[in-house]
Amino acid sequence: MTALHGKLPVGSFFLWLLGKSPRAYSLGLVLLFAHMSWPDQCLVAQTQPSTEVELGYDLWGFKENAPQGTAAFAQTSDGFLWLGTPAGLYRFDGTRFELFRSPFGDQLLSTNISALFALPSGGLWIGYVFGGFSYLNNGRVTNYGQEIAPTGTVHNFAQNANGVLWVTTSGGLWKFDHTHWQHIGPESNLPDGSILEARFDQDGTLWALTGTSAGLAQGNSLFYLRPGSSQFHSAASDLHVGGFTLDPDGRVVTSRESKQLLDKSRDDSGDLPAAYPVLRNGSTQIVDRTQSVWIVKPEAIVQRVAASEGVDALNKTSPRNSETYNLNPTQTSKLVDREGNIWFGDQNGVHRFFYTPLIRQELPKNEGSNFTVTADDQGAVWITAGVRNGRLFRVANSQVEPRNSQGGSVAFTYRSPDKTFWFGRSDGLCRLVDGNLVRVNPPKGTADQLPFLQTITQDGQGGMWVSFGRHGLYRLADGVWTSYGGRDDLPKTGVVIEFTDSLGRVWFGYTKSQLAVLDGDHVQVFDRNDGIRVGNITAIYGRGSEIWIGGEFGLQQFDHGSFRNIRATDDELLRGISGIVETANGSSG
Repeated sequence: MTALHGKLPVGSFFLWLLGKSPRAYSLGLVLLFAHMSWPDQCLVAQTQPSTEVELGYDLWGFKENAPQGTAAFAQTSDGFLWLGTPAGLYRFDGTRFELFRSPFGDQLLSTNISALFALPSGGLWIGYVFGGFSYLNNGRVTNYGQEIAPTGTVHNFAQNANGVLWVTTSGGLWKFDHTHWQHIGPESNLPDGSILEARFDQDGTLWALTGTSAGLAQGNSLFYLRPGSSQFHSAASDLHVGGFTLDPDGRVVTSRESKQLLDKSRDDSGDLPAAYPVLRNGSTQIVDRTQSVWIVKPEAIVQRVAASEGVDALNKTSPRNSETYNLNPTQTSKLVDREGNIWFGDQNGVHRFFYTPLIRQELPKNEGSNFTVTADDQGAVWITAGVRNGRLFRVANSQVEPRNSQGGSVAFTYRSPDKTFWFGRSDGLCRLVDGNLVRVNPPKGTADQLPFLQTITQDGQGGMWVSFGRHGLYRLADGVWTSYGGRDDLPKTGVVIEFTDSLGRVWFGYTKSQLAVLDGDHVQVFDRNDGIRVGNITAIYGRGSEIWIGGEFGLQQFDHGSFRNIRATDDELLRGISGIVETANGSSG
């Protein structure tokens, strides 16, 4: 959703903002803004697909300028989320809600929007409470209202494989065949009056429910239109449903069992649907991309039925097989986006549910926050937790094993290429030996500087470069400490971050936009005069020749001696970077 500008790798990317919940975007880089901690617990990513995924939740309300009373959602091909509300059309980029205003001065028919539909080509159809349709594409608005008969409130849009658009309204069913609008009436064997919803199933059959969501007591009738036919056929009557069960792409979910329950057709043509819609009294449903089912009920609640229960459990929901959430969306205010997020809108704002491979790892109580996490080759994870008295834990197979931790807060944890674990603590540098921390004798004269341990990396010769911030940089090799590795060409200001790349180069990020690279026996120093614009450098990462440089003021990429600025639609998103990880397919392009 959020766009970055610059030379970015090609592929699917994920943007993680710690302090917000994880959100999937069409980017190519994982940026970690680590400014949030969770007391007494840690979030651990699964390296393999797991059934133990957690369900996350976000709410954007009045404080976030989110619209209230959203009636419809749509996601256009560029990834933006669109919201139809009583106050107008909004666009959401994952961070901000923006009221739509055409750059050409075009006006929508009304601010009171009831239905949205995004086309694969990128356009957006809009329907209104007071009737009429609009088509939005590249900022241009084409309105359809004055030249057609009154439509009544627009309920939903659907499109068949030939691109013909079908629209349900309180005044009946409409069809748009790319050039003109046609009202579908009794000549098609469809009764006059309101059509609650019309959707296609995966076989191309168009299903239509008569009535309105407010008139369930009066009952609905179910009709279907087979591909290539011009005549609707009756399938069931005296139903009391709020709408169809939809799959993640907005198609009607059908089953053979429903045919046995609902089929009231007397048609002997032989061209009958093999399966009928899955319906539930008084509600409408949407299936997410994990195959769990979300039920929007008239009792101002939303229920979630796990995938293991299946759609067959819809009419047998209970606290045993479902979860209940206190939301009050309308029947139409729901969407599963392409990334798998589930969206609902109500008077409180915009709600999002999402599945995350992060599972909450509970630690012993009163351990505080400030975590570091490092994995070993056996699949275990080593975690330090605590502010003043950081403790060490080994977590394997969900079992937490406390280890001798020596006390003191932890500034960094590092697993070197030779598979040694290093811990920078307020009382000194430690190594992990046989599962316990062993202190490393510090450089002479640095006893009072131990609390300033900042960062560490191992060079290609096995030497450990350890920064004490503004108090100096040291190299440890064969038990001997050497100030600045015995070099006079490294800057003597504070080293904030270090990184050894796949080519064996050692990178040193300093304060005030200063960067040094040790390549073999050669040191190259860069500063603002060379194009660095990120301020204090706080994160370095990369593979091959392309290296990402993150800082307090933004993100740049270094490649073959030059720095390229990376910009976002909102540059505030790229401030305060404290860690960078590139996805496996991010090196292309």
